[in-house]
Amino acid sequence: MKISVFYEHIEKACEQTKKPLEEVLAHVKKSGIDGIEMDYDMLSSEDEEQSILTSLKKAGVHCHRVPESMP
Repeated sequence: MKISVFYEHIEKACEQTKKPLEEVLAHVKKSGIDGIEMDYDMLSSEDEEQSILTSLKKAGVHCHRVPESMP
């Protein structure tokens, strides 16, 4: 069974612990979490998206796109 967490929770963990994204992702993976649920529409730029995806790949965590909200 694969377990996922929302990317917003990862961001909050970085903010609360003052740790970089890579370190938090390493902890996430070590804890048995294999995936991240992310709403791509919330990213501010393609550069931000690429940076996040690179960090996820390094940590061995997969990203799953969350469907857009219904109006």
